[in-house]
Amino acid sequence: MTMDWDDNDNPEIPPINPNPYVPNESPYGTPAEREHFLKEIEPYIEANKTIDPKAHCNIPGSTLTLLHVLKDYEHKMYRPQWPLEEKFLPAIKEQMAK
Repeated sequence: MTMDWDDNDNPEIPPINPNPYVPNESPYGTPAEREHFLKEIEPYIEANKTIDPKAHCNIPGSTLTLLHVLKDYEHKMYRPQWPLEEKFLPAIKEQMAK
C-alpha cells in the first residue's frame, strides 16, 4: 500500500470554545433595557435575600390541599423519588404505618 504523508485531505476540526455557556448570562433586549429592568427589580431581590432559608411560606392560600382525594386513599399518595431496594420495604412500610 502506497501512502503520501504530505497529502492532508482530512476535514479540518474547528477550534473548540472552552466556555461556550455562561450560566445566568442570556441577555434579552438592549443593555439599556436590561439595566432598567434590573434597577426595577433590585428592591425585590434585596428583600428576597433577607428571607431565612428555613422559613416557611405563611401567606394565606399558599398550602395546596387536594380536595378530590378521599381520606381512605391519602396514605397511598406517597411516591418515592427512586425505586427502593426490596430488603428495605418491610422497614419502610412499618415506618409509614406509624
